[in-house]
Amino acid sequence: MHMIMLNVVCFGPKYKNMHEHVLNALDSGRIANSGRFRLAEWPDKPRPGMLDRSALITYVPAHGGCWPDATTSGLGVKGAWASFEDFGSIGGSAVVLDACDTATNNWLYRGGLLRAECQSLKGKLLLGGSGLAEAPIGPGGARILNALLDLLADVDGTAMSDEGLLSLLLDVRKNAIAKSAPNSKVRSAYAIRKVTERPSRVW
Repeated sequence: MHMIMLNVVCFGPKYKNMHEHVLNALDSGRIANSGRFRLAEWPDKPRPGMLDRSALITYVPAHGGCWPDATTSGLGVKGAWASFEDFGSIGGSAVVLDACDTATNNWLYRGGLLRAECQSLKGKLLLGGSGLAEAPIGPGGARILNALLDLLADVDGTAMSDEGLLSLLLDVRKNAIAKSAPNSKVRSAYAIRKVTERPSRVW
């Protein structure tokens, strides 16, 4: 039985709302329905259990459902949005939320404490939007996903220390930047942090 290194989660009808870079990785065979990488498809909006699969890293492309307070649906999935807590628990030791502000204090914390909606991220390493660039999606999302697929191809198991995971996520960002144009937003769009009860260090 294969250990799942990367759980990619999308919602919305395939070829309609699925993000293009995920679809490209699926169609090219880089993501298979069994083995080291897995794509979980849901036909409509976020729901509990969507992200709850054993894996080293869970990757969620930019969705309207990535917002804690459900106040916006402007990230590519019209009408298929919900509060972030509607995803339920999250599997994996690290999470990649490929959306604009998802690694920022404003997104994660309220009044200096982790939002109730974001408690499922507590204790996990997070690679997400830094808030410094408008939108780390599109080409940036493709670079991040491809770097994840490249680097995780050589990982032997899902047991990894925080230090090892941090090093891997730093390499993901570095490799995504290296394959981007010199003026690409990828350079400033992504941040990495350990999600704790109060705001923590950001890399």
